[in-house]
Amino acid sequence: MKVKSVFDKEFKKYGNVLEGYDFSKLFSALEGCNTPSEGIEYVASVPSLEECEIFCEFQNRGFGGMPIQVGYCNGKNDTLNCLEYHKSSEFNIAKDDIVLILGLESDIEDGKYDTKNAEIFLVPKGTGVELFATTLHYAPCGFEPNATYQMVCVLPKGTNGAKPEFENDESFEANMCFGSNKWLLSHPDSDDAKKGAYVGLVGENIKWKGNTIMEKKVYIGNDTAGHYLKTKCIEYLEGKGIPYVDCGSDDNPDIEATRYPFFAAKVAKAVQSGEARCGLLICGTGIGISIAANKFKGIRAALVNSTYLARMTRRHNDANILCLGGRTIGEWEAIDILETFLNTEYDGMFHDGSLNLIKDAEDLMMTDKVWSEEPRKISTGPLADAEIFDRSKG
Repeated sequence: MKVKSVFDKEFKKYGNVLEGYDFSKLFSALEGCNTPSEGIEYVASVPSLEECEIFCEFQNRGFGGMPIQVGYCNGKNDTLNCLEYHKSSEFNIAKDDIVLILGLESDIEDGKYDTKNAEIFLVPKGTGVELFATTLHYAPCGFEPNATYQMVCVLPKGTNGAKPEFENDESFEANMCFGSNKWLLSHPDSDDAKKGAYVGLVGENIKWKGNTIMEKKVYIGNDTAGHYLKTKCIEYLEGKGIPYVDCGSDDNPDIEATRYPFFAAKVAKAVQSGEARCGLLICGTGIGISIAANKFKGIRAALVNSTYLARMTRRHNDANILCLGGRTIGEWEAIDILETFLNTEYDGMFHDGSLNLIKDAEDLMMTDKVWSEEPRKISTGPLADAEIFDRSKG
């Protein structure tokens, strides 16, 4: 299951990222709250958190003056177990990197929700999100395997309190009601189900196995002409919480140290080895650096100048390196292209045949010579074979 970020457009149907709040004093108060080393602890209302100045801002700006409660959900968790919803929004503020497993109330059919419809989102530390009333959610998981976390929860006052009494209602939703303003669907394998919670989840009891695809970094290479656009792409990646490795050039005036084939090689080798999630290469036009990258076996580097091409090269070609022209496209266009490239999956099926043919061609044409990506002095004329393929430096 692909991990997305709450900054991605796919999150918008579930909630919003909170902006304009200062969480620093709230996090300081949260440090004094209990964090179990195993399991999770949820406390709905904590005086030390509610005494923070931000409480009034949450109540007035966030909940329109409604009475609220501020508590925490701390500990260690790696399994879905349940999903719940409220008849109101909820604020989750992550002091540590966490992931939320989310679904939509509208996908509940005949009292059942299939967990194959759920999506996983990274909430980077220091980020707060609003979850809509229609969003199914439950206790988060720590982003890193076996990591404990601390998270603040803001809800209308009384939420998650004692279950109200009502009669003559045998509807699915009545059976789901597990507390005040709390409707819960448990998985049959969960402890909550054993304690009498309504069993409404079908399918896999999703287990978070660590940061899978997002633990792999985007490897970035560029020559001097691509330096400025690289800095803008890095700003985007940092804002999304996407890890990266910058192995490109700075504004070094030494042309021999900044020739694009060297940086293409560094990124291509990281992608070849599986160390990289994917690559991003930038030179003046993107042409030369894409040609260089495609000399490496298994590399499918695509020069892209529109979001349509970014989408199609991922869907049809399973491109693993995105190439951009630092002098041919603007920074905002480049960021849109990068976002599309990162968020588009390969279609597979019919297209596997074409990729297999490319692989067959590579197997026939590739030699056992090793090319060195280390900068070195080269002639300005035609290059000798020994200058391009150097076994001793491989």
